[in-house]
Amino acid sequence: MKRFLHLPRTIRSKDFVAWRAGSSVPCEGKGDVVVGHVHQVFEEAKMLVVEEWNQINSFYNEFPLYSRTLDRQNLTMPFTQVFGPLVSQHEPKEPGSSGGDIVRIELEFTNEHQPEKRSFMGDLKLEGAGLGSSMSDFLKEHHS
Repeated sequence: MKRFLHLPRTIRSKDFVAWRAGSSVPCEGKGDVVVGHVHQVFEEAKMLVVEEWNQINSFYNEFPLYSRTLDRQNLTMPFTQVFGPLVSQHEPKEPGSSGGDIVRIELEFTNEHQPEKRSFMGDLKLEGAGLGSSMSDFLKEHHS
C-alpha cells in the first residue's frame, strides 16, 4: 500500500481508502488492491461504510483513475483493514459526456524510479573529424 500517497489525518466521510481483497491487513501482499469511497465513519466502533470503485486504466499507469461500479455495493469494514485517507482529485468530465464521477488517486513514488529525463539529443557525442562536443553544443553553434 505504500505506493498510495495518503493524508496525515483520520479517515472521514467522502475520503478514499484502499485495502487488500485477500487480507484483513491493508499492507499485507495478499489479494488485489481495492480502492473505495467512504460513505460513513463510526468512530466509536472503529468501522467504515465504503463503496468499492473500479480502476478504469492500467494498474501500472502513473495516474490511476477510478470510477463507481455499476452495482454501487457498500461494504462495512474496520479501520484496521483499510489504508488512507488517500490523496485524490476529481477529474473534470468531458463536455457532452454522460459518464459518472472519475477520481485520480495520487501515487507516492510516481517519478522516483523513472530514468532521468534528458534533452532529445543531449547525450549524443559527435565522433570523427575531431569533434568532441555534445550534439546539443553543436546544434547551438550552428543554428543560432
